[in-house]
Amino acid sequence: MSTTYGEREGKMNMTTAWEILGGKPISGICGYIPDIASLEYKEEYDRIIEKKAENMYRSISQKLASFPSSNQAVKQKVSVTQNVDLTPQETEQLSMYAADEEYVARQKEDIRELTGIFHNKLENQEVDDENKYIDDFKKRFTPQAGINAIYRLKIKNFKKDLIIKVSNAKLDVFYGQSEYSDVKLEMNSEILDQIIAGENTFQRMFMSGKMTSKGDFNLLRALDNLFPFSV
Repeated sequence: MSTTYGEREGKMNMTTAWEILGGKPISGICGYIPDIASLEYKEEYDRIIEKKAENMYRSISQKLASFPSSNQAVKQKVSVTQNVDLTPQETEQLSMYAADEEYVARQKEDIRELTGIFHNKLENQEVDDENKYIDDFKKRFTPQAGINAIYRLKIKNFKKDLIIKVSNAKLDVFYGQSEYSDVKLEMNSEILDQIIAGENTFQRMFMSGKMTSKGDFNLLRALDNLFPFSV
């Protein structure tokens, strides 16, 4: 039932989807009801619904047959794996390659070599990521009297957390794990890029909901003073 236009198209789309999934459609009802209250207080509507409900129950319980649908037939044809037609010469050549143990071994070795190359590239990329942001925090560090805290930044898609340890004028920044942290921040790299570029602050990102934080709220507020990127 619809309170706007398109009820017949909606019914048709649902029926088509059900048939493609392998279901058997049963005749249903659809209609336009601008005021839902009218559906509840009109007896003629009640009789239509009850009659349809009886027909649907009878069709399901008695497993009544229905004509096949082209939607299901098309799906079956599309899902069939297509055979690759090879000429006799291509078939013979393929068989020769498959039977040549030296050729097969050489192909496997080539695949292993390519796998190693791409694996090394991925590892190098991860190493580069682990050096990211560390120098930015070290350059902007502005000691604050009485601030002793451990911040843990969980950056989306980074394998390790960025740990920031502040002890008065001493700073330690590295990627790793910390069992304890005074403040835990979660964000994506785009948000942290904006903060480091001075376009935003930790406080504003937290208040806007683009960054989540757990722990001492006062230490969270101190983070923008410890690292004044926006100055």
